[in-house]
Amino acid sequence: MNDLEIVKNVFLIFSSFLIILGAFASLMSAIGMFRFKDYFLRIHASTVGTIWGSVVPLLGVALFALFDDKLGSGRYVIASNSFLTAAVFFIVGPLGTHLLTRSVYKLRKGKCGDANTKVDI
Repeated sequence: MNDLEIVKNVFLIFSSFLIILGAFASLMSAIGMFRFKDYFLRIHASTVGTIWGSVVPLLGVALFALFDDKLGSGRYVIASNSFLTAAVFFIVGPLGTHLLTRSVYKLRKGKCGDANTKVDI
């Protein structure tokens, strides 16, 4: 096994780790949505789930596609689409969350600890 194969294997293992990390983050975000009591904490959990649960696995998929020889020339298309989608999620997710949270704050409907902010599921 030459040095190039070792580097490829390390990147494949690292990309698999990123995908598993994203699945774990999505699970923790879902648990946080049920456990947190008010709007601001729940929106925080959903944003963390958006970034860590979608952007990190997409970067893992992009790395996996770049270093997997079985995909042929289609690996560059998969990797570039994954990188672009991750970039869009990374920008749009927190931006949308900020806009939602700011509008709730301006309407004075979501004070932390207020009994009116609890959402029944």
